[in-house]
Parts: sequence; C-alpha cells; structure tokens
Amino acid sequence: MESACFSRQYYYIHIHIEPSISSFGASFRERAAAGETKAPNMKSNVITMHWCLRGKAIFCLNDPCCTKPKPLSRCTILSPYLNTNISNLVFGIASSSKTWRRRKPYIESWWKPNVTRGFIFLDRAPHEHLPWPSTMPPSRISEDTAKYNAFSMHKIRHVIRVACVVKETFNAENGDDVRWYVIADDDTILFVNNIAEVLRKYDHRKYFYVGMPSESVGPNIWLSFDMAFGGAGYALSYPLAKAVAKNLDLCIKRYPILYGSDQLIHSCIADLGVTLTLEKGFHQIDLHQDISGLLSAHPQSLVLSLHHLEAVDPLFPSMNRIESLNHLMKAARADESRLLQQSICYQKHKNWTFSISWGYSVHIYEAIMPPSILQSPLETFYPWSRIPWPYMFKTRRVLNNSCEAPHIFFFHCFENVGNRLETVYIRGSARRLPACLSTGNHPADHISEIRVLASRRRDHEDRKRRECCDCVGVNINSATIKLSQYLFHQQLHPRINSKGDWLINNSFQQCTPKFAEMFSCSYRACLVCFLIGIATAIVPLNDPCCTKPLSLSSHTKLSPYLDTNISNLVIGIASSSNLWRYRKSYIESWWKPNVTRGFIFLDTAPNDPSFLPYRISEGSWRYNAFHVRKSQQVIRLARVVEEIFNAENGDDVRWYVIADDDTILFINNVAEVLKKYDHSNYFYVGMHSECTDSNAFFSFNMAFGGAAYALTYPLARLFLQAFYKCPWRLFLVGAEKHGHSTCSKLDLF
Repeated sequence: MESACFSRQYYYIHIHIEPSISSFGASFRERAAAGETKAPNMKSNVITMHWCLRGKAIFCLNDPCCTKPKPLSRCTILSPYLNTNISNLVFGIASSSKTWRRRKPYIESWWKPNVTRGFIFLDRAPHEHLPWPSTMPPSRISEDTAKYNAFSMHKIRHVIRVACVVKETFNAENGDDVRWYVIADDDTILFVNNIAEVLRKYDHRKYFYVGMPSESVGPNIWLSFDMAFGGAGYALSYPLAKAVAKNLDLCIKRYPILYGSDQLIHSCIADLGVTLTLEKGFHQIDLHQDISGLLSAHPQSLVLSLHHLEAVDPLFPSMNRIESLNHLMKAARADESRLLQQSICYQKHKNWTFSISWGYSVHIYEAIMPPSILQSPLETFYPWSRIPWPYMFKTRRVLNNSCEAPHIFFFHCFENVGNRLETVYIRGSARRLPACLSTGNHPADHISEIRVLASRRRDHEDRKRRECCDCVGVNINSATIKLSQYLFHQQLHPRINSKGDWLINNSFQQCTPKFAEMFSCSYRACLVCFLIGIATAIVPLNDPCCTKPLSLSSHTKLSPYLDTNISNLVIGIASSSNLWRYRKSYIESWWKPNVTRGFIFLDTAPNDPSFLPYRISEGSWRYNAFHVRKSQQVIRLARVVEEIFNAENGDDVRWYVIADDDTILFINNVAEVLKKYDHSNYFYVGMHSECTDSNAFFSFNMAFGGAAYALTYPLARLFLQAFYKCPWRLFLVGAEKHGHSTCSKLDLF
C-alpha cells in the first residue's frame, strides 16, 4: 500500500500558560486606547452568528516564513530523569468490597501483571472473592481510621480511608527505585506508558503534584480549579508523597469537613507550598451521555486516563461499556503514545477535510474545515451541571448542516505491515443529510472504510507538534490516509478572478459585517490568528522550510537558556496620545532606565520631552482595504510586535514581551520565568483571563494582551514576515468561530 505523496510539515505553536500573568480588563483595552471607556457588549449579535466560511475561502501564504531558530550556543543538558519508566511508578488504587467486583474489568484493562507495581486498597478482606485474581493488583486492607472519628465530619463516610491511600502506598513501596506515586480510583483507566513518558519531563527529586481539574466548571467551582481530581488520577513525586504521608494525620485533623478525599489531599499539599502542575491528558470526565465528540478532538497531549466510563455511553456503537473499553485498549496496546492524537488533512479536489483521532475515530467533512475549528470538540455530551458556561474548553454545536456535520467512522481493527501500523475505521451510521452544495457537491456517503497508515513512533520522539497526514487515495468505497511527523504544508488556494481579486462566497460576505464588529474590539485577534495560522494547516507554505527540531547533544553541559536575564528581553508597550499622560506613572513604576530595553508605541509624538523611550507607530495605510470600523486602531496596536522587532533584533535578543500602557510588569520575575523555555524554539507564553465570560468570548487558551505575553525571537521574526497577510486572515479566522469567539484556541502544553 505504498503511495507517493508530497512531503509536508505543519508548524505547531502552543500557548504556555504562566499563572503569574494576570489580566485585568484586557478585553477593553483597545477601545480605551481609542479614547473610549465603555465596555463592548460581548453578547450582542453573537448568538445568531455561525461559521460562514467554506473551503474556497482558504488562502495560501507563499512567502518563506518558516525559518530555522537560532542555533544553540552551548550543548543541551540531558536530564537525569529522562530514563523514568513504568518500573519507577507505584500505583495506589482506592476501591471497596462493594465496587471492585463490577469494576474489576476496568482495572484489568490497563494493569500489567509483573510489570506495573502497586496495590488496590479495600475496606475489608475479600474472603468471598478468594483466590485473588493474578490479573489484578495485589490487594491490601486499608488501615483502621477509627482514630480519626473525632475529626470526621465529612459528608462522605470513606473520605479519610481513601485519602490514606497515599500514605499507605508510600509505606508499602518506598525503595530507592521509586520516583512517582500515581493515585487513582478503581474505575479509572490509566495509560501507564504515556504516564511514564509524561513524568519524564519533571524532576522526581523535587516536589511535584501532577494532575488536572475537571472538564466541567461546576465541579471545579464546588471543589477547586487548582486541584487534581482523584478520579482522573494524579501523580506525586517521591519527596512530595513522603511529605504528605508524614503530615497526613495533621491534615485530617485540620480539615474535618471537606467533601472528597482528593480535596483533602489537595489541601494538605497546598499547606506544603506546592501547586498543581497541569497535564491535559488526565480526564475526570464529569460529563454525561456520548463523549465521542471529546475523544475525537483530544488536546495535543498524551492521553493519560479516562474516568466515569460507567456514567457515559459506550465508547463505540453496538458494544457495551466493557467491550468498548477493551476495543479501545487494543489500539492502545498497538501504539499508546498515538492514541486519540488528532491529525487533520484535506482532499482538496473534493473539498473534504479528514480529522483523525488515532485509534478511535475519523471524521470526514464535506468542506475545508480549518484545524483551529476542529480542535474544539463537538458537543455530543452534556455537562455535569447546568451553569452559564459549563465547560473548561470551547465546544462546537452539533448542527444539522451538510457542510458542518461530519461523516463518522470508528476504529475497527489494526494490522502490522512491516515497520508500519495500519488502522481501519468503519462507518458508524449513515449521516442522512444531502451533500454540501457550496463546496462543489462532492458527497462522501459512498465511503464505508478509512485506512490510516503510520510508521511506529520512537521513544523520545517530538510530541509537541501535531502529526501531519495526507490523503493518498480515494476509491469507490474507501479512503487511505498516511500519517507522518515531518511534512510540508498542503497548498489550499482561494478563488481569484482575472483582476487578481479574492473571490469569497456569498455566505462569507453576508457575515463579514458582524465579524468585523466583533474584531474591532480586540487587537490581539490579529496576533492570535497569525499564531493559529502558523500553528495549523490553515496557513500552507510552499517552501521546504520546516525542519526537524534540534536533537539533543550527547554532552551534559548547562542548558544555554538558563542565563536569560533582563538584558535579553525587549519590551513593546502599546499606547496612544490620549492615554499616555494618564498611564505614564504605571510604566515608570517598573521601567528601569538604562537597564530595560524597548519602546512605547504612540500614534502621535508626546509633548513631554522627558517621556520614556518611544516610537511613533508606522502608518497602516496598506491595510485600508481591511479597514472596518475601528480595525485601523486594532491593526496599529497589533503591529507593535512587528515594529519592536524591527527596532531591536540583535544577537543578544531572546524574548519580546508585549504589554499595554497600564500593565505593571515585574521584569526580574519575567526573566526568571522565561529561563525555563528554550528561546531558540517557538514559544508563546502568557495567560488567559481570570473571568470565564472573557475566555468563553475569546478563548480559554489565548494569552490576553493586557496581562502581557512573551514571544521568542524566532516566533517574533516569523510574525514579522507574515503579518502583512494577517488583517485579511483576521476576518477569516473570526468567521470560523461559533459567533462569540474572536479566534480559536491554541493547544497548551
């Protein structure tokens, strides 16, 4: 089944969240910069809007904007914890004599006898179930918790016993080869190879608490947004587990009324001064009914766990829950690191889009759907509780629309073909919709089977970018997709008439005024749409400019970016002549003359000769064709990145920090934080808003400009080379959202 195909590469950018970056009123700053103080009405003309673009509106970026990052000046350090493997992990499973019998298949699906280490903790001896199955973890009887009765006012009777699993697991297994303790429930599905791979990133000799809150806002409000939910599983480094075990008695006495055991452990860890490290592969699944939409758009992160499978529909049609789980684990055993990882590609002659969730499903859309849309899950599920915005992520509504409703295929089987893995997906059910006429009337109803070809992934292979794919064949009833890590971009061209004008379909023209009204309230939209562009296949590149990432050197010298300091940072501040005199004191509070580097960008020259270093923003006349309402001001402010790069781009520049004139920066801390990241690669570091409404309107995964964000030198340079196309793409990307978000999410690591 070898097929010739063009080599393609998809660049992938992540927003790296820094919780210390705070955003206050960031969504209103552009209007303030224009002299307005009234907040934009986020709800007006939003609900009725829907995505109006079709495949013909996609464009191609021809200039070679993907350049190699600056080479590292020294050898990269080889972490002493990169060799963490399953043998260094100890699992503690909380169960009970009432539940373990029906949940036994869940544990057996992932437990590896004589490989995985750990115990299942029960409330009493399972005499009626002896002999104990060899396919299960060794059982232990939880210690008597009667001594805590005076301190137990918990709503759930077994809270203390389950919380003690951490302590008892540590006491049972604490040899020199133990690095991590993974705690979970008896209905938690763990992907142990992926867990070991993810934990290699962290120094097990330090205090680390790794997990994830719930997918639903309601449980997080009830318990905590900064707590690892126990059903999803969480990992504690050896020193932290030791400290928790030592202090657990005191914690139990200090917190007698907390709701759950994971909340009790979280409070105990917080008392030790340790915060949660997020890993998006842990899944609490506080959702109801069909979660296929979520699993078909998994975050760009290794899947680590699934929980509450008893409370949702079977994962595959025509199977019960246990059969569905075992079927999914077949794919996991074939290639666990690739399981549920999303790849997106196109059959441009038919205007089809393929979205592959490896080992689970394939979706075919009869229109060109950008990755920035497909990264959001279809809302096939229901929230745990009904509140104004119930999820911790953006979703797409399931629409009865031929151009937006996918043909759905589910994993059927796999086959090893040499060094290649072939997975087969078959149609779940008929879509029962007519063909999408606006993209050329190319129905996909005749496709009953999809084959996905992939080479086996290697250990330590780069997992930070989405795997690319290419449609290498479509015949009478099947399609063949080939996955590859390093490919060039697929070229998707718009229609252009004889005069060289863009030809946009009618639905786009009808929706443009509403989109423009939305975008006029945020200059960061242009930056984010650019980042989305280079992060996904929506911006194709004709040049062979995407290369493999730098490989680790065999030397073990100091990491070359640990010496990053203030002198390597260039600050770009967006302001205006109407506001700078009022906000000058904010800037002066943190600016260090002759130490900090950068400029304030104004629309006109100030009258005060003692003003801090400033520049007059360049004219935006070349963008007049895209001028709608206040978008001219939006463009001027967005061009701060371009202009600050042109002003300061010496060899000693590593980072560009962009902020507003009312942003207070703690620049020593900024420099300290940026030491964690390799400035020779593409990094976009920032934080979303503290308010759910703002994130639901814009994105949960976008750096808000008022809080400031940082771009590495290579990323800023790429922005400079591609920015002139961004104003047109601004409206394109905005139209791709559900009508209430400016730009789609970027994936987070």
